[in-house]
Amino acid sequence: MNFIEFLTLILALTHLIDNALSGEYRQFNFTSNCRGGSDVFQQKILFLEQGKAALVNQSWNTKYLPLDDIQCMVMINTTTRYSGLFAVIQKLNFRTKSNGKSECRDYVQIKYGGGDKTGKICEEIGTERTPAMSFNSPTGEMSIQLHIGGRKAEEVEEFIEISMVLTTYRDCDDSFAFSCFRNNTGCIPMEYYRDSVVNCDTPLCADEVSCLVGQQSVVRKTLNSSNIALSAITSFIFTALGVGGCLWCCWKYRYCLEECFAGPPPTMATSTDQQTNTVPSQGAPIELQLPQSPSLAQQPSQSRQEDKDLPPSYDTLFPDK
Repeated sequence: MNFIEFLTLILALTHLIDNALSGEYRQFNFTSNCRGGSDVFQQKILFLEQGKAALVNQSWNTKYLPLDDIQCMVMINTTTRYSGLFAVIQKLNFRTKSNGKSECRDYVQIKYGGGDKTGKICEEIGTERTPAMSFNSPTGEMSIQLHIGGRKAEEVEEFIEISMVLTTYRDCDDSFAFSCFRNNTGCIPMEYYRDSVVNCDTPLCADEVSCLVGQQSVVRKTLNSSNIALSAITSFIFTALGVGGCLWCCWKYRYCLEECFAGPPPTMATSTDQQTNTVPSQGAPIELQLPQSPSLAQQPSQSRQEDKDLPPSYDTLFPDK
């Protein structure tokens, strides 16, 4: 395999990986990107490419939370100027303070659309009462503030979680073909249509049959995206190792391969051929020995045999007459 064939193989594998990941979701994890105590406020910027979507799927066991609060801010920006951004909370299960005032102990707060800011969101989302909650930023900029209260020694073990989907949108064309609104605006790629995750704005949830669909399969979509990426990368690594091993073997044993594929050496003529087709020295006549014809060689013997078998003549039998 020459360099051109090797480069062609690499480009084909790259195209295969890109196709495998198209229509899938990036995964974003809060705790791996922003951590802090009660006096620490960390900020993370997430750039979302045009035509892509990201899943924010996070859960905590309150038994293993730190004693101090966790606070962080995530800034989301689209990579293109004319792209908007949908944020849909598909499932939320946070704690409230036990003081009878329904104050949020854990909450998320979102700033979007050029200055609009929500209050502290900790109500249960993903039920028939509140199936989903969405936010629309036409500018493609959004900030998400997360606050998780610290652990208390006397507290019982609980599981809290948040599942959110971030999807870029823009004016409709061939690649952005599904409109989230009835006026043919706010289009998302067709890959996200009817994929069991709500990408469009609520209360329409036009890309799915209902707003309740999404919270049932966010985890499954995240795992599928990871498996596809892992399979594609693993295949690429093994293919590269195989091709590299073949090239190394060919280079190391190149002399043996040349001898194997050079063909058999020319053979010497046999002794019989040397005696028959002798090349004389210069000036000597060339004598060619032709094989005798079987019919000519056997003709005298056949004549003599016929003479022996003839009957005696008439004169020999009757000499007096």
